[in-house]
Amino acid sequence: MPLTFFHLASNNATGFNWTFTGATPSTSTAANPANIVYPTSGCYQVSLTATNVNGSDAETKICFIDVANNIGMQEVTTNALEIYSGNNNGEFYIGNPNMDATTVIVYDCMGKIIFTENTSEQKINLHLAKHKAGIYFIKAFTNTNSKTAKVVLSK
Repeated sequence: MPLTFFHLASNNATGFNWTFTGATPSTSTAANPANIVYPTSGCYQVSLTATNVNGSDAETKICFIDVANNIGMQEVTTNALEIYSGNNNGEFYIGNPNMDATTVIVYDCMGKIIFTENTSEQKINLHLAKHKAGIYFIKAFTNTNSKTAKVVLSK
């Protein structure tokens, strides 16, 4: 399914350089590029450099696009990443049975990254109790596996 990206650049941006790792096309200079296709499953990075008369600013989102291989059959995997709640006080865990190098990113409901960590631990502990009550997204990914969970933090 083709995607359209929309910039959120401010300060009268006039130039745009997008990079879509793993996509076709892989670059664009359009303000809001359309028809971007990710042909294979995986976790992909997106970068944007916006310019104006004062200079440029760049933003890169790691694993911003997560393409699953959905063909009507559930893929059976063993030793896959799992995200689960430890209790109701803001503790969450990620099971990483293979102990692969794993990146964990937690986003708030507005897409702002509130936590990131790179680890190879078998059980990854996330303590989110210090954050405001709300909806959060936990994304964990390795080179071969990814898992995303929506969690509700209540106080």
